[in-house]
Amino acid sequence: MVMLSGDRLDRVKALADSLGIREYYTELTPEDKVRVIMELRRWVNGNILMIRDGVNDAAAMASSDVSIAMGSSVGVSKNTADIVLLSNDLNEVLLMLKRRGRLSKAIPSNIILALLYNATEIPLAILGVLNVFSTMLIMTLSLASIFINATLSGSGIMG
Repeated sequence: MVMLSGDRLDRVKALADSLGIREYYTELTPEDKVRVIMELRRWVNGNILMIRDGVNDAAAMASSDVSIAMGSSVGVSKNTADIVLLSNDLNEVLLMLKRRGRLSKAIPSNIILALLYNATEIPLAILGVLNVFSTMLIMTLSLASIFINATLSGSGIMG
């Protein structure tokens, strides 16, 4: 993880240390940030995420793969951002990234659950073994089990 900031070294270092970020750039202009992002693209094997709370980084946000505007951001940043957070808490971003990984793991099991329910329910309904009420109940249980699986996966209870 790399932090790019227009702030002074002492402020950036304190924030980077509190977030466990080892590499950071300070006192950058918006153009410098775009330049550093383009340079990182050559060396980073993955996506570049830009988090911003101000107005002058719209170009850097647009040059990243994913951009997040904090709650205090002004209109330009919010309009440019892929994700807009309601708060200004950077821990929310870290929590979101952790949950994303767990939720991504829940997707295959949710697909299997949905396929199993549908593979059994639809033929039984077509053959008349299930009445309309039973079919609706099974579909509701199918959706509920998928929702519960995703919720438990996202909360960290199941993984």
